[in-house]
Amino acid sequence: MHSGYLSESINTDRTTTPSPSTIMQRQLKFTNACNDMDSSKFTLGFVGDVLLHMPLQNQAFSHEEQFKILWKEVQGLISQVDFMYANLEGPAAANIKNSSYPLFNYPEFILDNLVDSSFDIVSTVNNHTLDKGVLGVDRTIEGLRRVGLPYFGSIKSDEIEESQFYTITNISNGSDSIRVAWVSCTFSNNGNNDPLKQILYCFRQNGGGGGPNPLLLNLVENLHNMESIDAIIVTPHWGVEYVQRPNRSQSELAEQLIGAGALAVIGSHPHVLQPWEKIINNGREGFVLYSLGNFVSNQSQIPRRASIILFLGLRKTSLGKVLIDGISYFPMYMRRRSDESNQNGYHYLTPLNTAELVDNIGSMARENIYSIFPESYAIKNKESIVINGSQCH
Repeated sequence: MHSGYLSESINTDRTTTPSPSTIMQRQLKFTNACNDMDSSKFTLGFVGDVLLHMPLQNQAFSHEEQFKILWKEVQGLISQVDFMYANLEGPAAANIKNSSYPLFNYPEFILDNLVDSSFDIVSTVNNHTLDKGVLGVDRTIEGLRRVGLPYFGSIKSDEIEESQFYTITNISNGSDSIRVAWVSCTFSNNGNNDPLKQILYCFRQNGGGGGPNPLLLNLVENLHNMESIDAIIVTPHWGVEYVQRPNRSQSELAEQLIGAGALAVIGSHPHVLQPWEKIINNGREGFVLYSLGNFVSNQSQIPRRASIILFLGLRKTSLGKVLIDGISYFPMYMRRRSDESNQNGYHYLTPLNTAELVDNIGSMARENIYSIFPESYAIKNKESIVINGSQCH
């Protein structure tokens, strides 16, 4: 495993809510990225929605590599990071019929495939968590425990009283380690019944209204006050589907989460990419990426196929404080079986540096990604996430 990260110059930092267009042009520099250069470094990787429509499920049943064929072309990058996250967008409940939109249930072997592919943790709370009811939530958690894949965001029905809506992981870079608390929430449950309160909501009202949920903010603040935790990462499921700019409720919640103690906020739900920014609130500096979009799906529109792997660099100082060291990303897009240039005959993720050479779809995906994230932060070599030389100023 390697630690790769990128820091660059900044135009301005946000202390008040800017227009989305301002956010989209912003480059980032983190205050302590160039200090204490001999301290321990860690690289965390993040991908967006694992959204398994029926064509992807059928392909997995017919291919010996199952779902792993979807991300085979970028597996080398996934395997390099110290810790890898994905959003599991739906149940993977054993002994319940597999299904697709609007009520998902994935083959349980997706969980084995994620573990085999070096994924280290998944969020299990989103608007599809309750697609198969209480039983679907319970059996998904049972499956995750069976394969040994840490999760956070949902609770088993018989563990409500003793469970919490967070998970703490120990992340090692081979010579040092940090303890990170993971918290997630959803803006909605799609109207599915949640009789036992098995999931945590981002806002006071199911559906996104009423302002930030005080239970969520209190949880983050309490975790921040725990000396045994080095950093908190929150992965809210929020925003408006297919819109590439965050709305006011997202930006307000992000600011309050950073103020409560979150070091990073990495969002999902829109199924398209949304921009990033640095927020300083309550004297605390944090990184926010509003939406990672889809990781894998069968959606056909270019913005829903454009995707990235986000790399978040963390630094543990000589005093034991964990700070953001820098960010970078790897651009890619989801190639569909029906694409004219697809000679493989199956769906899979294509590194953008390859796609742009072989078809127009890759060129359009590149344009979409670079309109949201500066190209200077993009890693073009799929063999390594290591950035040579200091990128901070």
